[in-house]
Amino acid sequence: MWSDRVQNGGIILKKSIVLSLLLLFFVVENNGQTSIKMGGMSVDLGQLQPNEITIAADEIADKPATEGDEEEKEKFHEKLKTALRMSRKTGVIFKDSKGKIFTNGEYKLKLDPEVKNEFFSHIEYRLDNNEFMNYSDPITLEEEKTYKFAYRGVDVLGNTEALKSYNITVDRTAPEVEIDFSDNEFKSEDGIIYFKPGVKISARAVDKGSGLNTVILNINMKGNLPFEDSQQEFTEGGVYNLYVRGLDNVYNLSKKKKITFGVDTKKPEVKLVGKPGVFAINGKTFCKLDAQLSIVATDKETGVASVEYSMDNNTWFEYSAPLVVPKVDQYKLYYKASDNAGNISDIQELDCLVDYTPPKTIYKMSTTP
Repeated sequence: MWSDRVQNGGIILKKSIVLSLLLLFFVVENNGQTSIKMGGMSVDLGQLQPNEITIAADEIADKPATEGDEEEKEKFHEKLKTALRMSRKTGVIFKDSKGKIFTNGEYKLKLDPEVKNEFFSHIEYRLDNNEFMNYSDPITLEEEKTYKFAYRGVDVLGNTEALKSYNITVDRTAPEVEIDFSDNEFKSEDGIIYFKPGVKISARAVDKGSGLNTVILNINMKGNLPFEDSQQEFTEGGVYNLYVRGLDNVYNLSKKKKITFGVDTKKPEVKLVGKPGVFAINGKTFCKLDAQLSIVATDKETGVASVEYSMDNNTWFEYSAPLVVPKVDQYKLYYKASDNAGNISDIQELDCLVDYTPPKTIYKMSTTP
């Protein structure tokens, strides 16, 4: 309240001017859960408490994103759109844990006395070290920098209240976001980076202004969700398109960062090539003595890691050179391949008879009468 008392023929101002600020979003705690509310309220910068603006609502559970979460994604997406729309329209103000005050450049600072009586004259303010100006219209700080904002009330006799001063930083720069993968990467034949099943992703986001609020993740254009640890692991095979954005505490949203990668769950293909080879005769399989058998494996995603062979399907050896069919009556060969993602092909088997006995030719002589 304004308090008027006469002292040496003058009027002493005891009540300060209130800086009215339109606070767009405030966090309400309800049984330990956090939800976003929309509304307006007047805030004295001197009483503004550090707070963390949070986009994620209590309706979004801490669980991995699945096909059944489409409704939750839509709720989050609508809240995000509303927050961004309002932040562009009327601005955001934020005070961090160190007491620094930030806006997004759209915020209008409005100065009003709590009570305007017959002794009140006007409010004057200044930015940085410029001259004082009489306040008339809400003040917008647009340029990205730190302003020293000061103001005071003046009465009809020229008495002024104690100057109030605040440093306010305008932050118009969105966070920079990077994604890290927990495992080694392998480039496929078509240029896509592939990983083993179970690869995890983590987000690194840097905001040099008001600080990072949240990282927003979209998988294969199926809806936005705040990035959480529970969403990091990818086990299902296929190609993924991740769209990642960073949101800071005054609602600067970075552009989409697209990251394409694959998870390899496909087994490599493996086959046997003979020189001259294996023959099928009268329903039986024959191998030619001393024939060279080459094992060939292919994997389009992460590439072939190893090829192995065995004579008994028990003891395995690394394949490095063509195998030569020995002089035995029956030859058995087992072979398989592994890729760099740990996928193992089905075991292939060759079971053939080795015919190393040359044919015998009987010549009969006859005379023609």
